[in-house]
Amino acid sequence: MAKVTVPSINVGDEIKKDTFNDFITSANDVPGSINADNVMNEGIDRRNLAADSVQLVKDTSIHVYQFGDTDHDVTGTTSFQTLSNPLAGHPAMVGRPNPIECDNGDWIMVHCSFSIKADPGNFLVPVAAANKGGQEVHFRLIFDDIEAGTVLSEIGGTERRFNSFMVMDDTKPQHAQLRYSCTIVAAFQAVTTGSGNNKIAVALQARDMYSKDTTSDGLTIVSEIKLIARVIKR
Repeated sequence: MAKVTVPSINVGDEIKKDTFNDFITSANDVPGSINADNVMNEGIDRRNLAADSVQLVKDTSIHVYQFGDTDHDVTGTTSFQTLSNPLAGHPAMVGRPNPIECDNGDWIMVHCSFSIKADPGNFLVPVAAANKGGQEVHFRLIFDDIEAGTVLSEIGGTERRFNSFMVMDDTKPQHAQLRYSCTIVAAFQAVTTGSGNNKIAVALQARDMYSKDTTSDGLTIVSEIKLIARVIKR
């Protein structure tokens, strides 16, 4: 495509007839008519915009879990359970009762961080003496989608596991307490539905168990939960 050369004229420069003549000659040399394809608009070529080479990304409202400062319990269980506050009953979840609404194909970004304190002394049988392995705590993020009929679906790549095999007491063998902090960041895409939109909730789940036994009677306290989700629209 031919290009029109626009002269560079700065404030204070002497204006000469050659400047205008060169510009007119450059414009006359363009084959055909000048249209929007020949115009650079604020440094962005309109042909790129027309071909969807540049896309507008909108960051929508953020959904934040409001009760993360309270302690949440993970009582002994070999199956994943949604964390909840034992007194207030608040599940560690965003998107319920007011769902995270988005369109098919949108992305949902999730950030979750928390601290854990696992107490092996709560086990009925000292795990070190019973050869049950150390106390093991697992976490993962899951989502529901009312429109798609999705229930408790794991967000891939979000499972985290913590374990302690260190024995601290010879007289009553107990494994060392677990003290960790964890951050999980993930993204997943809203699936296609008949309505064209999605109504999503995201939650933090956990389980507390022996690493070498299916018996479950442990206890883990999860605190300082920061669970945030937002929709990225394209």
